[in-house]
Amino acid sequence: MSTFPEITARAWNECRLLDAVLELTHRCNFDCFYCYNDRSLQNWPLKYDEYCDLMEQLAEMAVLNLTLTGGEPLVHPDFFAIGARAKDLGFVIRLKSNGHLLRGDVVKRLKDEVAPYQIDLSVHGATAEVHDRQTQHSGSFDRLLENIDEMSSLGLRMKLNCTLTAWNEKEVEEIFNLADRLGLLLNFNATVSPKDNGDITPMSLAPTPEGISRLARVVGRRREEAQKREREDG
Repeated sequence: MSTFPEITARAWNECRLLDAVLELTHRCNFDCFYCYNDRSLQNWPLKYDEYCDLMEQLAEMAVLNLTLTGGEPLVHPDFFAIGARAKDLGFVIRLKSNGHLLRGDVVKRLKDEVAPYQIDLSVHGATAEVHDRQTQHSGSFDRLLENIDEMSSLGLRMKLNCTLTAWNEKEVEEIFNLADRLGLLLNFNATVSPKDNGDITPMSLAPTPEGISRLARVVGRRREEAQKREREDG
């Protein structure tokens, strides 16, 4: 049986598609200030049967990883049917979500019907003040932490994603500390883009040069500390 690095190398050498991302919807239950999605955009999503046909073609091409994203993918009316079909086709499924709906029956259905390999959750700060300011949804930070606890109890694998902005750049270290307390990996993205319709309003929240430098210093220091621990343990 081939290892994952061997599969990746073969896909690269043979110019084969290994990963695919399906943006199911532009709709979202948040209105994050920096988001590039134009929520007013009139579009015509694929029908469920069309998604199934697309995923079957991807499976025939031996695509391994399938990411379901949006907008907020969970607000798509056929999300569970699409996810279940992806599971049946054998994809390694990743879900990108703001996490707000992932509780109770919804998260139980997600585990049973979709069985994602990993859930990538958006975090926007180390405090409710900063996180909720960016999502423009009061209570979203506390609910995210509650939902992470519930998903952890169900054995679901999660990772945190954070877009660096002028509002959260002073909390970089605290955001890493939050991820450590939760036992989750954290990935930062330092790029803020205009909206799909050309609106440059999100760019007003782009991180400052000082904020980007702060992130680089924190990442560098944490990498050195991890390497030191590895040497000591070895």
